[in-house]
Amino acid sequence: MPTLIVEQPGKRTGGTITSRVLIGRLPTNGVVVSESTVSRLHAWIDRDAQGDYIVGDGGSLTGTRVNGRPIEKRKVLSDSDVIRIGAAHLIFSVDDDLPEGVAPMNLAGRTPAKDVAEAGVLFDCPCGTPIWFKATAIGQAHICRHCGRTITIPEASGMVAEAIDGPAFIEPGVRPETAAAPPVKPDSSTDALPGHTVGWADAEAAIVPIEELTASVALEMCSICHTAIDVGETTNACPKCGLTFHAGCWRENLGCSAYGCSQVGVLKTLEMELKTADVAAAAGPAMDEGDEDIELGAFPWEFAFIAVSVAGSLLGALAYGVPALIGAIGTAIYLVAFQESRKRRAAALIALVVCVLGAAGGIYLSYLWWNGWPPIGPFAPRGGRT
Repeated sequence: MPTLIVEQPGKRTGGTITSRVLIGRLPTNGVVVSESTVSRLHAWIDRDAQGDYIVGDGGSLTGTRVNGRPIEKRKVLSDSDVIRIGAAHLIFSVDDDLPEGVAPMNLAGRTPAKDVAEAGVLFDCPCGTPIWFKATAIGQAHICRHCGRTITIPEASGMVAEAIDGPAFIEPGVRPETAAAPPVKPDSSTDALPGHTVGWADAEAAIVPIEELTASVALEMCSICHTAIDVGETTNACPKCGLTFHAGCWRENLGCSAYGCSQVGVLKTLEMELKTADVAAAAGPAMDEGDEDIELGAFPWEFAFIAVSVAGSLLGALAYGVPALIGAIGTAIYLVAFQESRKRRAAALIALVVCVLGAAGGIYLSYLWWNGWPPIGPFAPRGGRT
């Protein structure tokens, strides 16, 4: 049996592929990728009729990549192929054993809850493609992206959908000019499902004309959960790409779900900006003009020079003021070459003054200590040393 190594930020797990592996945000998936840009059922790995292992995209808006290239629908996997979904990297291997350091995991996932109102409906198309919808989509018609069949969304998870000869809506992300027409025209005079007001295309037509197909869209669909938006239901439209979403889906997804759209994660960005503004307001008033050049976290050299000036003045009392003189020279160089802030310049100037006074005082006190006589001042001998 082949294995699948799942690399996500902060963890590296893997398991043996014994059955179909579902990948996405649903907690029941075999591989859970908890990212806002990843669909609930984003992709899956399974074995086809020829015995090859394939990876299929579940109609996600951000896409599935294999070895860096996006796949259209399905792709046969080879040894060491890397599948990228969001920030997760899934490495397909024909080896039976997992490498060292990889924590084992169960790739089969969990059985979905029976409460479809809470867990949604996870079912199969007759072609074997796994599909997930919210409970509000039960009974609606759906076109399978992989086989093109029109199916009815069942009422419970774990079922195989019934294929019908009926109208269907266009899924978000599918260009109208590439959508195939229904293969058979019904004999019944009823040419629409309940809630649908669309006409049938001629059976001979290979492609439905764009104008006719656009007019035949029965319901507006949410571009995140891919279920119908009821009349009067609160929605959000992306200001950039124009896709429409349930208001709750927009909030849950933190913005748009279209790959490459600038509104992806916009609510998260807005939340971070608001938090930053709150922190800045709590920190107090902004810096005065001229202080914008102060780098937060920079070492306070000015205050270090003050400490050096004091220490140099004390040591200079016995060393003819040389330490204080060195400190004065260093502070002066710093003021000329590196210091531009007015507030910190004041501290450096204080350090320079202390160094100059310390140097002068050090010369006088050193002569007094080492030579035993003051060279200048009121106690200097008149006419020379006696």
